[in-house]
Amino acid sequence: AGAEGDIWFANDRVVPQEVATQRVQAVTFDDAVLRAGGSVELVKMDCEGSEYDIIAASSTAAWAGVRALVIELHPAPRDVRMRLVDRLAELGFREQWREESGEMAVLCLTRG
Repeated sequence: AGAEGDIWFANDRVVPQEVATQRVQAVTFDDAVLRAGGSVELVKMDCEGSEYDIIAASSTAAWAGVRALVIELHPAPRDVRMRLVDRLAELGFREQWREESGEMAVLCLTRG
């Protein structure tokens, strides 16, 4: 931790450290699905760039009970984004619509 009054950057804004940091409890995607009972109608994923790691680290079994996914994709190298899209296809998801703005995209995918 820095000294009192240190400045941190958060969401492209300069803010005092005490405003920018907060401890939160985190769970894996697999644990979240398990806690939901294993059957999830819709997952909305807006993880500020962590979507790539979350999906890569999640198990096929965790996705088995998920019917639909709305995901915001943040800028990433093309090969990283393609691996994510390929992984979602392997999991049985099919794109229903896509909205793009610059390097950002929002996708809606369904299974079944």
